[in-house]
Amino acid sequence: FYSLHMQIIFAKSILFMKIIKIIKSIIFIALIYPINAIGELKFESNEISDTILDNVTAYHFSYKFQNTGNTPIKITSIEPICGCTIIDQAKKVYEKDEKGVISGVFDVENRIGLQEKIIFIKTDDLGQSVIKLYLNINILKTLDITPQLLFWSKNSKAKEKNISVNLNKSELVSISIEGAEFNILKYQNGNKKNEFIITVSPKSTQTPAKDKLEIKTKGQDGKEKSSYVYLLIR
Repeated sequence: FYSLHMQIIFAKSILFMKIIKIIKSIIFIALIYPINAIGELKFESNEISDTILDNVTAYHFSYKFQNTGNTPIKITSIEPICGCTIIDQAKKVYEKDEKGVISGVFDVENRIGLQEKIIFIKTDDLGQSVIKLYLNINILKTLDITPQLLFWSKNSKAKEKNISVNLNKSELVSISIEGAEFNILKYQNGNKKNEFIITVSPKSTQTPAKDKLEIKTKGQDGKEKSSYVYLLIR
């Protein structure tokens, strides 16, 4: 019984010492970082959502913020989750009430659909050591072409075939075929918004042939882009 009693006293003393140690740590931190002595980066918005076309190569973005705390705050690192997002940030330390901008560029080329990216901002403030910024970009095709290949069997009937083209905020510049084996019979508006139909037929199917139909468009940035539908007799 005496041994059990001593074990209980020993356990209580160890627990008491741990509690004292925790209290000392809290007091130490409070002395170094007073409650009213904190920095805080307050962003106008931590999320950017936008819809763009695939005929641009880069998307420029920026997040505005202000240090609304009582002490300077330092940005120790900025880490995007993917190499497609490049951050341009030279300034590191922001004084009380100072405003700033985190700017960057998202590489659009060869990407289609919704792109969801996160940027991690790390600071030297214990209360705000990591900040997450969200970038959501929905990339639409400049042209949605169906089908992208028209095929006729050799010696079959030279039937007319249609190509459906959907323009997304782009302007049609021209439609052309390189060779002389196929004809563009007509093009007209389709049933859907921004859709038009191109009707093509071969002059003859007696001999194998291949060619391509070029659809040239101009985007909102003024740049021209060519897309192709392949034509084949075999």
